[in-house]
Amino acid sequence: MKKLIIIMLLLTACGNAGQYDMPAQNGERVYLGDSITEMCYAYTNGINRAYPGDTAQDTLYVARQYQYTDEGASYIILVGVNDVLEDMGYSYIYNMERILDTLNGHVEIITILPTRYPEINARIIELNNELYSLGVPIIDRYDEFLDSDGLLKVEYTTDGVHLTDEGCQLLYAS
Repeated sequence: MKKLIIIMLLLTACGNAGQYDMPAQNGERVYLGDSITEMCYAYTNGINRAYPGDTAQDTLYVARQYQYTDEGASYIILVGVNDVLEDMGYSYIYNMERILDTLNGHVEIITILPTRYPEINARIIELNNELYSLGVPIIDRYDEFLDSDGLLKVEYTTDGVHLTDEGCQLLYAS
């Protein structure tokens, strides 16, 4: 009994930690990705499995926890800016293919969003174009976030990469 109480206290102290360990059920939506996905999670309805700093390879490890999940689950993936920032873009599409091979259910990918840095955006555009070869629905939000200079609009970002509340609302609108 004492062990049970300690376990319950630990789970309570960890907030929603228990929800992250449960497989997705029929009809549930799982959000996979990096800090942008994680920061904007409040504007979604589903299970948050996004972690700051994650690359597509990291997201693959998270996706493997769902490989035996009900085919009725759905997944929204937004990951990639860290792949570009860490110069790992060469493996991005390969890892995205492996994620898709791992997951059962409906998968949609949101394009990598622009930043305030032109040299990073050039690589993001290349990777976003390659996403269309994966054969799953692509939600292309890139242009919606651009200003007249082709950069992430100032009002949508806190630091040139991450989104403000207004940016998060736009990301998951409709």
